[in-house]
Amino acid sequence: MIKILSRIVFIAVFFALVFFAIIKGMANYYADERNHEASFDELKQAIEWNPKQAYALEKVAKHYLEEKDFKKAEVFAFRALANNLSSGLSTSLLIELADQKKSDQFANEAVNYTRQLWPASTIARNRVVKHWLEEDRVDKILPEWNVILSQDPQLSSTLFPIMFQLSQLPTGLILFEPYAKKPSTWWAHFFTYLTQQKNNLDSLQRLYQVRLESEEPLSNSERRSYIERLIKEKQWTAAYFGWLSGLEKMQQQYSQPKIYDGGFESDLNNTGFDWYYSSNKITSVRPDITRGMHGKYALHVEFKKRERINFRHVSQRLLLPAGHYVIKMRSRVDRLRTNKGLKWRIRCLGDQKNIIGEGRSFLGLAPWKNDSFYFSVPDSENCQAQLLRLEATSPYAYNHLFLGSLWFDDFKIIKEKNPKKVESESTSSVDVKNNDKELIK
Repeated sequence: MIKILSRIVFIAVFFALVFFAIIKGMANYYADERNHEASFDELKQAIEWNPKQAYALEKVAKHYLEEKDFKKAEVFAFRALANNLSSGLSTSLLIELADQKKSDQFANEAVNYTRQLWPASTIARNRVVKHWLEEDRVDKILPEWNVILSQDPQLSSTLFPIMFQLSQLPTGLILFEPYAKKPSTWWAHFFTYLTQQKNNLDSLQRLYQVRLESEEPLSNSERRSYIERLIKEKQWTAAYFGWLSGLEKMQQQYSQPKIYDGGFESDLNNTGFDWYYSSNKITSVRPDITRGMHGKYALHVEFKKRERINFRHVSQRLLLPAGHYVIKMRSRVDRLRTNKGLKWRIRCLGDQKNIIGEGRSFLGLAPWKNDSFYFSVPDSENCQAQLLRLEATSPYAYNHLFLGSLWFDDFKIIKEKNPKKVESESTSSVDVKNNDKELIK
């Protein structure tokens, strides 16, 4: 008899559990937005099946809020909150409800409640931002954005443009200074974004100065993006010293008075006033090891395919005051097949059409030798900074075919007291050994 009763109780409990599971499952189905966009009637049905279905309660509360039925909206919002404390949507609805009812005390309580219980909820914190915007409390917004961006960096594409506009206000810029002094995870990305905007150099320089004075050092991305912006603005001196001050101890030893890393020993490149290299499927430009070099490396320029290319893939910006100079280097040409060759040229950065000096053309075959050429920097606003670059000698595309390689080492720039005729220490523009004249064709 006891066994029979036990089985009956077991079966009753089992069917009760199944029944409640079905009820709950049906409620979840009606409410679950992944199944379909639930209608208001379906949401009400879900609540009838399961009065604790928080998602349905939230949606119904939002429906009543849109209908301006504040009393019902508040009831359902509180019911949703009671049944799912992990959701920030319920409290967001309460903040919106308080704002629409113009109840400051209720709104402030809801905001404080949200910040305490849902510090990482993007939905809730976004609603707090909207509340402060409606209250015209711009000073309260950045702390919310700080939380949002720390939790969800992908929102930067949406928030950064708004934050940029805020930073352009005289009163708004002050709000960013605490985040420059003690950067959050999103700061470096935001600062880089600022460097890419227009007409904000003054505010950018102010934030950069705050970063310099903070205890946390500048990141490489911040410094590089700032220097590139100064270069774009032709603020040559500020860009140069900003770059120079960022050199690490090991990098500083390669900083010659007028050219950086003339022996191609440093691991620093493509950052401001050091060497810029660019490689592709046709060419390879890199420091490398070879016979006859001085130091650890020499610069290797290699053309892997004989395809047309207007070569200008290695260069360095210079900051030379007006005057007369000679540039010296060592070079070696390894069977470079081309018609007109390559040569080093120096141009004014403010007007790159203005060539102020150039060396001989490199082509054919030649061992290591010393090269030099003279140039003069004019006292001109367009020539406050200069560009040293290896270029195709000819401006015409049919001469831009190369195959082979060449090497460079030991660059030096020396200031001269008197101007000299532009010439090269090399005895001829092309040094061809033995019967290898066919290499230049």
